[in-house]
Amino acid sequence: ERVQTIFDKKIDLVYSKYADPIMNDRDAAKRGMDGESIVFGWLNEILPDKSWALFKNVEFTAGNKNMFDVDAVAVGPKGVFVFEVKNLSYNFFFTSHDCAVVVGEQIRPCSQKDPRIQVAQNAETIENKLKARNCKFTLP
Repeated sequence: ERVQTIFDKKIDLVYSKYADPIMNDRDAAKRGMDGESIVFGWLNEILPDKSWALFKNVEFTAGNKNMFDVDAVAVGPKGVFVFEVKNLSYNFFFTSHDCAVVVGEQIRPCSQKDPRIQVAQNAETIENKLKARNCKFTLP
């Protein structure tokens, strides 16, 4: 709500041509934050005990010096788990090689990056950072 108020005050007749894209970005950001909050709440409920640590919106610098954040990271006795949360109104269809969305009765290619690729890249970055610090994990 605070972000909306700020945007509403900044957008006047001079900038009215930008109003729709800014409002759409704001709405998308809010949906994303809502989805992350829901998933974070679920993870808090389902992790079995205090031996698990849960981190939200963990920021990292990748090897190419680009900053990125991981929506949720759970660290516990079973390992390190990385979560990428999407709050979209599509039904996704995944094969071993492709990501598609179901629109009506049609299956269309994803218009955005396959979330599996994003989470794999995030997990690899975290793994490399842990290895660089000589952190060792063993699976039971």
